[in-house]
Amino acid sequence: MDSAQREFAAGRMSVRVYGSEADLGRAAAANTAEVIRSAVRARGQARVIIATGNSQLAFIRALRDERDVPWDAVTVFHMDEYVGIDANLVRIALAISTLFGGLGVGIYAIGWLLMPDEEHDTSIVQDLIAKQQQSRATTTDWSGEHKPQP
Repeated sequence: MDSAQREFAAGRMSVRVYGSEADLGRAAAANTAEVIRSAVRARGQARVIIATGNSQLAFIRALRDERDVPWDAVTVFHMDEYVGIDANLVRIALAISTLFGGLGVGIYAIGWLLMPDEEHDTSIVQDLIAKQQQSRATTTDWSGEHKPQP
């Protein structure tokens, strides 16, 4: 149910004006849910990037409440700009979410593996992959034989 109070075109773009943030969030969520369902029907999976911030909360809540979204076939990336955020604040938030039944420990572990710390440019996983690739590297001498690098 689309509850737009007013619709008009700005050039080739269709614009809908809603009476409240909640109405806008529900309309955007209903549209997004249908796009996700269609993608999963067509390809068996969907990938979604969702912006964060307080302006997105009504949309995210409404999308969460949409029925029949095949979330098990959806990969969601929650995008935000974390420049300048103290890593300890993130750790504390994850610890608190763990205490209250959240997935904080799992998320923390994944973040620990995939995100570089303040002192390094690469993550633990990137370092492991690079080490594995170096151990598999080979060189060719003039005789054409492949020999592992030392």
